[in-house]
Amino acid sequence: LDFDTIAVEYNSSVTRAVREGNTSKTPFFEYADKISNILSQSFENLNVERNIKTLNIKFSQIDNKPFNVKVDEISKMTSEEVLDNARRGTFISVSEHTPKIILDNVSDAQDLKMIMSFSKLYLDMNKSGVLRGNYHNLGAEEIKKLYDYISNPQAIVKMDNGRLNLLSTLSEGNNNVISIELNTVKDINNRNKKYNLVITVFNSKDNYIKNLINKHGVSVEYIKKDLPQVNSQLYKWLATINDKSTNNTISQNDTVVNSNISENSENDTRKFSLKEKWTPIKPTERTQKVLDRLANNEYISLETIVSLEEIREAYTKRGEIEPTININTPSRQELRLKVQDDVEKLGSARLDENGKWVYDNPIRKEKRIDVVIGLPAAGKSSVLVDPLSNAYGSRIVDCDIVKERLPEFNNGYGSDAVHEESKLINDRILQKAIESGENIALPIIGSKYGKLVGRLEEFRSKGYSIHLHLNELSMNKSLGRMINRFFETGRFLKLDLPYDYQNKPTKVFNRIIAERGDLLDGYSHYSNDVRRGEEPIFIKGTEKVQEVTYTRGSIKTSEGAGKDIRGRFINNHTSEQPDDKTDPFCAFLRVV
Repeated sequence: LDFDTIAVEYNSSVTRAVREGNTSKTPFFEYADKISNILSQSFENLNVERNIKTLNIKFSQIDNKPFNVKVDEISKMTSEEVLDNARRGTFISVSEHTPKIILDNVSDAQDLKMIMSFSKLYLDMNKSGVLRGNYHNLGAEEIKKLYDYISNPQAIVKMDNGRLNLLSTLSEGNNNVISIELNTVKDINNRNKKYNLVITVFNSKDNYIKNLINKHGVSVEYIKKDLPQVNSQLYKWLATINDKSTNNTISQNDTVVNSNISENSENDTRKFSLKEKWTPIKPTERTQKVLDRLANNEYISLETIVSLEEIREAYTKRGEIEPTININTPSRQELRLKVQDDVEKLGSARLDENGKWVYDNPIRKEKRIDVVIGLPAAGKSSVLVDPLSNAYGSRIVDCDIVKERLPEFNNGYGSDAVHEESKLINDRILQKAIESGENIALPIIGSKYGKLVGRLEEFRSKGYSIHLHLNELSMNKSLGRMINRFFETGRFLKLDLPYDYQNKPTKVFNRIIAERGDLLDGYSHYSNDVRRGEEPIFIKGTEKVQEVTYTRGSIKTSEGAGKDIRGRFINNHTSEQPDDKTDPFCAFLRVV
C-alpha cells in the first residue's frame, strides 16, 4: 500500500489550503476515500493471486530466513531441492539493510534490502554440484561471513558496467571480489521492488584483480585508511584508475598533437553524439501541469515523470549515447588533457558591464576552499559559487564546466554520457589546484556524510581553511527545475537523482556542523526556495555571502522565522508539511 505517496499528497494539499486561507476546509475525507479504494483494490489483487496459485503459475520468491540458517539448509539440500529452487528463481535475503560503508561512500547507494540469487549462492559455496555454472568453492563457513566482508572491505571500486566491486581479504588471507548491483528492480512475489543485489563472491588471483581494475575500473569510491600498509600492491593497482588518462605517450610536436585531437575526436564524436544543436522544448499541456505541481512543492511519483512524452523520448535518445569514459583511444587521452588545460586557463569570477559572470579575474593562493553542497538544479552556482569565487579570487572546480568542453555534450543533451569522464578530468584539476595552494570554490551534491568528511579531512591535511555552504531546495522543486533546465538547455540528467538524494545534503550539512565542526572555519545555510528572480534566503551560519551584488539582486538575510509560511517552515529546517504528531490524517495513517 503506497501510504507514503498518499501522505505526501495530503500534506501538499494541506499546505495549499493554508496558503490560500482555506483553513476551514480539510481534504481529510478525500484521502480517507483514497485509502479505502486502495484497500479494496488490494483485496481484489489478493483474490487474483490466489487464482494464479491454483493454476500452479510460479513467481520468483524470496527466502527471509536468517542468512546463516539458510546457508546451512542449502548445504544439506538434495539435488531435487536444489534444482527446484533454481527453477523457481528463489532469492536469499542477505540483510535487511545495506552496510553503512556503502551508504556513506557511494553517491547513488540506497539503504535497501540486500539479496542474492539461490543459484549464485549455491555456485559460490560449493566445489561442484547439480547446477551448471562456475563453482567457487568458498565453503559454507566462509559464505556465512559475506555480510561482514561487505561491511568491512579494503576498497570499493565502481566498474564500467555500473556495478560495485568490493575487494576484501578472506580468513585464509586470499583476496576476494564481491560484485554488487545497486538499486536493481526485481519482480519477486509478483511485485516489482528495488534491492541491492549481490551478484557473486569469489577468490581471485593477483593478476585477475590487477587486470580487472586496469581494464574495467571507473572510479575508486572508498579505500581503507590502512590499505597502503596491509596491502600495498592493491593500493598501487587502485591508483592506476586515476592515472589511466596519463599512461599514454603523447607526441611533443604541437602541430601533430592538435591535428590528431581535431581529426580523431571528431570521429569519436560522430560515433557517440546524437544531434548537433539543441532546440528548446515546449512542454505539452499534461507536462506543464506536472511542472506546475512540482513548482508548488507537490510530490509526483517517478513513474509519472518518466511516463511524460518528452521525458520518455529523452530517455530513449539518451540510451543511444555510450558513456565517453569508455573511449580510451590515444586521441581521446589527448583531448582530455586539452580540456583540462582549457579549464585551467579560466580565472575567478567577476560581473561584467552587462551584469553577467565572466571568469578572467586572478586566482589567489591563500589556501581557502569553499565547499558548496545541494541538490542538482538547486542553483548552487548562481546563489553561492560564482559570488564566492568573486569575493575570494577562487578557482571554480565544477564538472559542468568540463562537460561543456567535451564534444558529446552537444549543448547539454549528452550531459549524462560525459558525466564520468568530466569527473575524471575535474578531479585532476582539483588536485593540481590544491598542490598550488589556490583558493577553490567546489560545488558538489554532498549526499554522503562519510565521503564528504573524508574530503574535508584531506583538505585540512593540505593546510586549507574550510568553509561549508548549503544551498537548500526541496526534492520536488529540484526535480521541476531539472526538467525545466532540460527543456530550455538540453542538459539532461537521470531524473531519479532527486528521489535518491531527497534531503540528504541538508542532513549531511547539519550532521557535520554538529559532529565535525572542528573541520570548519566557517559555514552558511541558504534556501533557494524562492521564485525565479527573487533573492535566496539566509537561514543560519557564521558568515554571509552578502558583499557581492547578484545579477538578480542582493541576498536577503533573515535569521528569524519569516512572516509567510515558507519562512516559518524553513526556520524549523523541515519541508512544508503539517506536524505528523498532531495532524489527524497522519494519525489515521498510523492506525491503518
